[in-house]
Amino acid sequence: MGAAELASAIAGGRISASEALDACLARVDALNPEINAIVETDVEAARASARAADEALASGIVPD
Repeated sequence: MGAAELASAIAGGRISASEALDACLARVDALNPEINAIVETDVEAARASARAADEALASGIVPD
C-alpha cells in the first residue's frame, strides 16, 4: 500500500494509525538487517504520534 492509500485507509477508519505503524515497524524489522537502510528509530515517539492520531480521528478530527 502506498502512502496516499495508507493515509486514506487511516482517515477512513479502515486501519488505525497504530496498526499502520505496527505493520511498518514489522517490515523494518524484517528487511533492515539485510539492507541496513534505517540507522536509528524512535519507536516510543512514533507510537505516541500514532496514538495521538488515532485519538484525533476518534474525536472527529480528520486531517486534510
